Amino acid sequence: MAEGEKIPLSIILFIVYVCICIIGIVVSFFSNQMFLGPYDIKGAGAFLLEAIMFVLLIFILYGTYKRKSWARKLAIIYFVCSTALIVIDMAFFFTDSAVHDEYVNMVKEKMPPGSPGSSPGAMAMLESTMYFTYALTVIMSVAVLILIVWLMMKRKDYFSNP
Repeated sequence: MAEGEKIPLSIILFIVYVCICIIGIVVSFFSNQMFLGPYDIKGAGAFLLEAIMFVLLIFILYGTYKRKSWARKLAIIYFVCSTALIVIDMAFFFTDSAVHDEYVNMVKEKMPPGSPGSSPGAMAMLESTMYFTYALTVIMSVAVLILIVWLMMKRKDYFSNP
């Protein structure tokens, strides 16, 4: 694929997805909290991990736009690792009660005191809704990440610049 050729739609969609991921990381800078498997990372550790992810995504974005071959390899590595981390997080969420309780407590802390959602019955319904929403989000995220890795494997011709 020559330098002046039009960017394929699949690559444009990939670039848009990477931009959305970058925006998500910028927003997460403000929370200063990150779950990584059984670990709840807060403060400087979370900021450092998010900063590394931010820089990697910027490199992927730049390299994809410039059709660099290293960007394809970096994207494959980044998104394979992201898929693995999502699956690990899901496994701990559903099997480790401490991780589950941490998520639930985080949601409870955000609720205003005395709100209708803070009653025991409402909390039970909230937890079941959290399970369903979390599982659905993980399944969709893994599907999108697998699609991205497949795209990067398939579109080797696009990444023609060394």
